[in-house]
Amino acid sequence: MGKIVIRTNYQRVAMKNKNMYVTRATSFSRIGKDELVNMVSSDSSLPRGYVAAVTDGLFTQIKQMVLNGHSVEVPHLGTFRFGISCKGVDNKEDVSAENVRTRKIMFAPCKELKDALRGVSLETVIGTEPEAQG
Repeated sequence: MGKIVIRTNYQRVAMKNKNMYVTRATSFSRIGKDELVNMVSSDSSLPRGYVAAVTDGLFTQIKQMVLNGHSVEVPHLGTFRFGISCKGVDNKEDVSAENVRTRKIMFAPCKELKDALRGVSLETVIGTEPEAQG
């Protein structure tokens, strides 16, 4: 199916107060709207202008629905929803919107996408180690 490169670097880990090997996924590239529209147009045989108009409308509607409190399911991808992180209070009288620390957009992948992730192969790349400091 797919392949993701993971990179391991030897670096300082503050929480452990020591140097350790840390592995992270790396992004191959960032696909922008124009490139996405071109790929969809090629796959569907629809004119690029039609695909661009539909994606513009789709992205606008998803954004508006999520920002108005709706949970939006995108088939074969997952669900977008609005979320918050809020400070807890002891008294009912202290409950207010002022207790919201952060607002965020949450994404939950669908089962189909999670299952597909299991089929992705991983390629490990080891970064260079820093020279010993004397």
